[in-house]
Amino acid sequence: MQNKSGFYQNQRSRDLFLPQLSKVIIQELKLTNFRSRQFAGTEFNIGVNLIIGPNGAGKTNTLEAIHLLSTGESFRAERDEEMIYKAELTGGPAAVFNNQVPEREFARVEGRVKAEAIDVLEVLIVKNSALRNTCSKTYKTNGLRKRIAESYNYFVTVLFCPQDLELFTGAPAVRRKFMDDLLFKMEPNYKREHSLYSRALRQRNKVLEKINKTGKGWDELPFWTEKILASGGFIQKARGSLLKALGPNSEQFFNRVSQNGSNIGIEYKISELTEDRLAKHKEHEIQVKSTLVGPHKDDFELTLNGYNIAHFGSRGQQRTAVFAMKMSELEMTSRMHQSRPVLLLDDIFSELDDKHIQSLSEIVKKQQTIIASTHANITVDKTISLEKS
Repeated sequence: MQNKSGFYQNQRSRDLFLPQLSKVIIQELKLTNFRSRQFAGTEFNIGVNLIIGPNGAGKTNTLEAIHLLSTGESFRAERDEEMIYKAELTGGPAAVFNNQVPEREFARVEGRVKAEAIDVLEVLIVKNSALRNTCSKTYKTNGLRKRIAESYNYFVTVLFCPQDLELFTGAPAVRRKFMDDLLFKMEPNYKREHSLYSRALRQRNKVLEKINKTGKGWDELPFWTEKILASGGFIQKARGSLLKALGPNSEQFFNRVSQNGSNIGIEYKISELTEDRLAKHKEHEIQVKSTLVGPHKDDFELTLNGYNIAHFGSRGQQRTAVFAMKMSELEMTSRMHQSRPVLLLDDIFSELDDKHIQSLSEIVKKQQTIIASTHANITVDKTISLEKS
């Protein structure tokens, strides 16, 4: 049964790998001034594609560019300008100090994607000459400008990379990002509400700081409080529904790999956002100049047979749980969009044992899969060799 948010609550009777669904594929990728490449073009097979090459050849850059077309965001860069190609330094250290380092001021990623129709997608990143470390970013489909939040309407991917293996041992921000990234793909209004909340939170914190420093701004506080209550409530309701659906799914994948009949549970550690809680913390918020409750403080805990896997699970159990969560993401995204997304695997094989690799070998065949790896013990349909530029 599907709830109002579109999440399947009972996954136990569902097929694990959804072979009946159609596939979304990327046929061709073109890069201009992106990362280490001034110009690059790659064509992909409909099946399993393996990108190989020495370190520094651009294997992960290729996956990053595909992910950028799908989400409008990089999974590596802290700032968009990091994705813009920089020419090699000429003239030694003196050239740097004399501002003589040649630099491309934009990066463009173009992809030909086939779903119901063929769409040409483009992300253009242009460096802002007036403001340091800032860029403008434009998203287009078939030459028409669109909101970046609409990227999921045209092209959906699921990424599995080594950083994901720290999902349970990392900071709460890592788990919030996991929830948000999945909800961006599954809940049509989530990205908009998340952006509204983030903006309102920043403004509310500025007002708290203003009150702290000057004693003025009390009249502004109710406005931004109302804003975070509205968007924050939407976010927390969506996160709660997501985690309820994610638990049973993850349990199936976990036991498929471990074969020991473990019980998986996911507990939402919600920092409930209400008027009463905000009023209770108001004086402390002014002292610390920051909003103390809300979605930006949320977390979740995964339990294995009743115990927190982050504290009591072995390294192997933690990795199996992360693997199960990512495969659940793939299945849930497939059902939501009624098509299988492109699976991106970034150098993950060296991090997984034989059981995980065997399970992954079955899954990669169910949709277009693009793998970046120095080695992958897996059958592929096309091998793409990159050389250092």
